[in-house]
Amino acid sequence: MNGSLNGRTFKIVTGAGSALIALVGAVLFIDDRYAHAGDVKAMHEVQLQAVRELRKENLEDKVFELSLIPAAKRTDAQRAMLDRYKRQLQEIESRQATNKQGRN
Repeated sequence: MNGSLNGRTFKIVTGAGSALIALVGAVLFIDDRYAHAGDVKAMHEVQLQAVRELRKENLEDKVFELSLIPAAKRTDAQRAMLDRYKRQLQEIESRQATNKQGRN
């Protein structure tokens, strides 16, 4: 009877140990997934900022190109585009200023 008790105890201890190891592994796996999700979110924010900056630079280039044409020689379409690009730049700069104030 003594040997059977030790055998059963051994099975219970090893079973509990295996379950504990599986539980710890699952917790670490889940924690690792959330860490990656945070990394993805941070990378997404960096990409959004890069796209916004690229858009701003593109608009600045268009404003510069249209500004090279003397005001008297600009067509109605060129004047309208210049006004639109300037307005879009102002909106972007306004959003950037608002975002900076919100972070501080």
